[in-house]
Amino acid sequence: MDAISYEIELLRILRMHSDQALKQLAAMDEAMPEKALGINIGIHPSQDPDGMFGIMIHLDGPDLYSLNKAINGHRSLFAVRFVDGNLVPKVPMFNSLDLEFEVNDVNR
Repeated sequence: MDAISYEIELLRILRMHSDQALKQLAAMDEAMPEKALGINIGIHPSQDPDGMFGIMIHLDGPDLYSLNKAINGHRSLFAVRFVDGNLVPKVPMFNSLDLEFEVNDVNR
C-alpha cells in the first residue's frame, strides 16, 4: 500500500465516524469549564509504525489537569483499539518493513 492509497482509505473510515466525533464535540462543549482558554485537537499515533492512533481534545488554560478532567468522558474523538482480538474500527495496519512510506508521517 502506498501513501496515497492509505490516505484515501483512512479518510473514508474517518468520514464514517464523523457524526460520532461531532456528538463528542457537542457534549464536550456542554461540559467545558469557564476557565478554558482554548481547544486543541491532537492526533496521537502509536510509537510503533503500525497504523494505530487516537484523536483527542485537549483544553488550554490554567490548571490543565482540572480542565481536561472536566471533559474526560468526551475527549476522545476517534480511537483505534483492539476489542476481543479485533481491530475497531478496522483501519489499515502495517508491518513497517512492507511500507514505501512512514505511516506516522502521513499528514493529510
